[in-house]
Amino acid sequence: MLVLSTGWPEQDPVRRRERARRTVEEFVGLVTVSAPSFTPGQAVTAVQRVIDLSGDAFQVNIAQRFSARLANSFDLIAFYCQLRKMNSAPADLLRYGKLTIASSSPEHFTKV
Repeated sequence: MLVLSTGWPEQDPVRRRERARRTVEEFVGLVTVSAPSFTPGQAVTAVQRVIDLSGDAFQVNIAQRFSARLANSFDLIAFYCQLRKMNSAPADLLRYGKLTIASSSPEHFTKV
């Protein structure tokens, strides 16, 4: 995966380049940090907490992160196509070195 940043809204070329570098480093740091996953009990508790907020919250998005080591022969493109076929929510596939992120959610994970 290629990570690009324009450095926007900076206008000065030197400051813009520095902002772009910081933005890319921040993104890479965010996607490479390991986040804990919910246990089944924690997931039920999180959903119950949202239900208890009825009327106090406009929208709540509970996300679950799954991770797995994949064989070199694993076909990421076929996986992505199958994900899009099985779920009507938008799907994203990001590759960054050895890290691959697949996302399927009504809320877009990425924006172009």
